[in-house]
Amino acid sequence: MNIFRLNICAICLCFLIIFTASSISGEELVLEWARPVKKNLVQLNKREQGGITVSGSDILVATRNGELHQFSEKGELEKTVVFDGEFYFPPAVLDDGNILVAVSNSVFMFSSSLELLWSSSGKTPVASSPFVDRDNIFVQFQDNAIYVLGRADGKIRTSYTYYSEEEVSFLRLSTPFISGDKHVFGFSSGMIVFFLLKEQAAPELIPYYKFKTSGRTSMFEKKEFFDILSMLPVRDTVLFSGGEYGGIIIEGKMQKLENMKNLKLVKDADGTVTGFGEGGVFKFDEEGRFVSKPFSSVNYVSNYLKTVSNTVITTMGEGSIIGYEEGFIHLFSADMKKHLHSVMVPNGISSVMAGSGNSLFVLSDMGVVYKFNIVK
Repeated sequence: MNIFRLNICAICLCFLIIFTASSISGEELVLEWARPVKKNLVQLNKREQGGITVSGSDILVATRNGELHQFSEKGELEKTVVFDGEFYFPPAVLDDGNILVAVSNSVFMFSSSLELLWSSSGKTPVASSPFVDRDNIFVQFQDNAIYVLGRADGKIRTSYTYYSEEEVSFLRLSTPFISGDKHVFGFSSGMIVFFLLKEQAAPELIPYYKFKTSGRTSMFEKKEFFDILSMLPVRDTVLFSGGEYGGIIIEGKMQKLENMKNLKLVKDADGTVTGFGEGGVFKFDEEGRFVSKPFSSVNYVSNYLKTVSNTVITTMGEGSIIGYEEGFIHLFSADMKKHLHSVMVPNGISSVMAGSGNSLFVLSDMGVVYKFNIVK
């Protein structure tokens, strides 16, 4: 096993190509270690789908084939948990140190040492990253069912199914969130629904109002990687990006916005919004109005991450499902006005990456975990 790991790591390093864009600061990405998480490093046109999460001084790596690996910050494999299913989302480390993972149609709660505390399952795969509040965990499934689980024991407190005549797709949906006193969920038909959670002896999830974000459900049935319904809370309303267009909901009415199609939306520390995905990286103000496009790409931008003093993005090769050979990690200044350095890795990078301080952790579609440090 050690000989295999050394040989594979040598191959990883041989195929890793680094080139530098012009930079005054001289900051660059320096590889510290690379570790394979599967024996056969063949992509087979499958995206990894899972991702990486930093848990204290450990790194949690969730792979498509249902394996959860725990690495030390030095790249030493400490533990592996194998599930019967696939990871679509990275693990979530909660405020009490416990770890929540969603695998196919099930969710599992682990202690920080990966000891199982409880599990719960639905009828179809989980459709979005589970949302956690003080007492509850909200789990959304691909059959449009929502389970409200007790955070302490995983028991179903209540459930709700959004009935629709439209076909349910394998669309990856945005993480639900709370806006005011409402819980907001997106559905594969392009619908956004605001729910009121009525807390009582038998809690109830009640639909309050809803908005259709697409006039054509075919945009949400292609099952392509970049078919997403992403949404964010902004002020007292919701900003969204869909397969047909993006917009904002103001006083119960939807307004379309410019350059907000097929993007994953994130809110930056200053309150502004960044969208990334098909076409590059886009910047918007607090109201969702387009400001600039600091990065253009013919390849799909799969990650956007702010580190201590930089911005890092990844691309995953041409095409949304069938990836080509190149995958890139791009290092920018914090405001993205300077492109400092780039690294090419075999195949693309579609799973969620993670950062800790000036370190960056990436899982390639070929199944190799990389740790880079940002140095001057």
